Amino acid sequence: MSQVFGDRVKQARELEGLSQLELAKAIGVSQTLIAFVETNTRQPTPELLEQLAVHTHQVPDFFRQPPAEDFPTGSLLYRARTAMTAQQKTRVRQYARMVMELADALLARRPHALPVKLMPIVGPPEEAARRARRVLEEALKIAPDEPITGLILGLEQSGVLVVAMPIEIDKGDAFCAWTGADKRRPVIVVSAKTVGDRLRLNVAHELGHLLLHPDGTASLGEVEPEANRFAAELLCPAAAMHREIEAPVTLLSLAQLKRRWGVSVQMLIRRARDLEIITQRRYTYLFEQIGAKGWRMREPKHLDVPIEKPRLLRRLAEDLFSIPGGRIIDVNRLADATHLAPSRVADLLGAHADRSDLPRRGQTPTPRPSNVVDLASARSLRSVSS
Repeated sequence: MSQVFGDRVKQARELEGLSQLELAKAIGVSQTLIAFVETNTRQPTPELLEQLAVHTHQVPDFFRQPPAEDFPTGSLLYRARTAMTAQQKTRVRQYARMVMELADALLARRPHALPVKLMPIVGPPEEAARRARRVLEEALKIAPDEPITGLILGLEQSGVLVVAMPIEIDKGDAFCAWTGADKRRPVIVVSAKTVGDRLRLNVAHELGHLLLHPDGTASLGEVEPEANRFAAELLCPAAAMHREIEAPVTLLSLAQLKRRWGVSVQMLIRRARDLEIITQRRYTYLFEQIGAKGWRMREPKHLDVPIEKPRLLRRLAEDLFSIPGGRIIDVNRLADATHLAPSRVADLLGAHADRSDLPRRGQTPTPRPSNVVDLASARSLRSVSS
């Protein structure tokens, strides 16, 4: 039997969020034995290997593959300092490592599928955001200072690999890093389990980290405010906000703009205050109304922004591993090629957009104009619109 790599056993265990003791109890062995296996002090018996595979939802061949490159800490470093537990951080990094192995296996067969057009930028966050917008506007063929209606699509077309994980990322919905041997591949990892406006904001925030803080050496007190400023200018350019946020600024008028710009009402309120479009008094009043309506944690579902899913990973799988004569991915063949369990491959691909998620010919992904709002929205907001 070929060698079992202890690092793979550790990866599989941490993907499940298990301690060595918890895995040992589930299998019926000692924690010491699991530790010995993970440090390559002992090789597991065929029976133990089978049990490891069953309890970590892997296939035995997964443990026989040499360890892959670890996913860099990247922007997880900033979040981990303030909110994430060590176990949470470890689990999401191992998930990122697994999905990147899948991505690397596909990109190795299509090495020119992801030319990078967005590189680190030195300068103020707002200027960096404007430069990044120009790249995205060219990729998406949209006019300057218009809503970026396909942010993730634009990033993929600009060389940023966006991958989704079918789990929640505690205390955040995305993180990023420059990956590869030469650290020249920008990657943003997102959770598939979030709402559309928050996802867009977090993706824009992580792009700010990629472009402004590529080496991860800046202090925590600097990086988060700078990434926030970058995201605000990228998604809600100052020139456009001065043009479109008109008095009187109410929750109703901001809900209409939410549909158009794909960001939360709360972000629009903060942006209006930062740009001095509204006074501090109006800002406070609007947030009092947000609190009274119970919107701080979750804005009304009828105002939801469509969720954008990454597309590139699944498109590569369709191109390379489809069943002959169709566009259905042969999950078993792809699983064999990557030494992952078919269920793992299906979960990872399921977090990415397939053809049915894309606009059909003749449809436009552009949100409705800002002067249009449905009756349900109007009725819900009318009582707090003054």
